[in-house]
Amino acid sequence: MCWKLGVPYWSSLQVVNGRSDRHADSGDVGPSVAWSCGSYKAGGELCVHHPEGAQQYRTQETATAFDGREEHEVNEWTGGDRWAYGLFLHP
Repeated sequence: MCWKLGVPYWSSLQVVNGRSDRHADSGDVGPSVAWSCGSYKAGGELCVHHPEGAQQYRTQETATAFDGREEHEVNEWTGGDRWAYGLFLHP
């Protein structure tokens, strides 16, 4: 995330209707933001693998900032579609 005129901005928006396997985003600068929505009922958490251990984030209807350069993935879910949106900055 960068600040321009006191307002945060990102260079890229990613839209995913599916599951992301474990990966790290090598070209990102600063924090990424993840948010998800859909008819799914359970699961679908963002799992970020920090050096001190993995942490689960519930992103359904909630924006969550995290370091996309750390390995992360999305857990399996049940109960319908899951749409995920990611905001990030590429230099």
